[in-house]
Parts: sequence; C-alpha cells; structure tokens
Amino acid sequence: MARHDNIIRPPNEKALSELDQAWESALAEAKRRAHAAGRTDIAQYLAVRAQNDLLRRTGIEWLTGTMTALAADVNRRGGAIQIEFEDAHHFRVGSATMVGTELTLRCGVRALSI
Repeated sequence: MARHDNIIRPPNEKALSELDQAWESALAEAKRRAHAAGRTDIAQYLAVRAQNDLLRRTGIEWLTGTMTALAADVNRRGGAIQIEFEDAHHFRVGSATMVGTELTLRCGVRALSI
C-alpha cells in the first residue's frame, strides 16, 4: 500500500508487526509441542486458528488497502478526504473486547469508520 501525505498513522505500526510475529512464533511452538506430545487434536486446532488468523489479516489488509487507494484516487482528483488509521482500536462485541485496525475516512463533518 502506498503512503500518502494525508494519511494519519500512529507511530506504533512496527511494534504491532513485531507483536504479530511473536504471536505466530508462539503458535508455531505450541503446535510443535502438541505434535511432540501426541496431541494431534490440539495441533489441528492450532493449525486452523493460524489459518483463520492469516485469512482475517489478509481480508483486513485488502479492505483497508482498497478503501485507502480509492480515497487517495479521489484526493488526486481534488477531493479532500482525510485518511486515518488506528492499529490498536478497541471495540466491544457482546462481552468481549476486540482489538483491531480502524480505518476512518473523513470529509468535512462526515466520517466513515471501517
């Protein structure tokens, strides 16, 4: 995804990438230990979870990248859309607190948050 001057991104982008790498490493180690202990059920669960994480991350990157590119295209044609990212956005779903990326596109007083 290209960087644009009107995109506001918090400075913790590298830290989150390192956190993702640490999480993947921990899952791989847990999967290896489950295999070594003969717990194929746990190893299969961890493999499915890792695949789901990859699909989720790919979908998020596609959606935010596409929306950012569309907004940037509008801006190149004279639009005034401000593009903001919050990588550690917290939101509630039922009784759980989720953390994820929030993309906000602003134009004047109107905003679209994804």
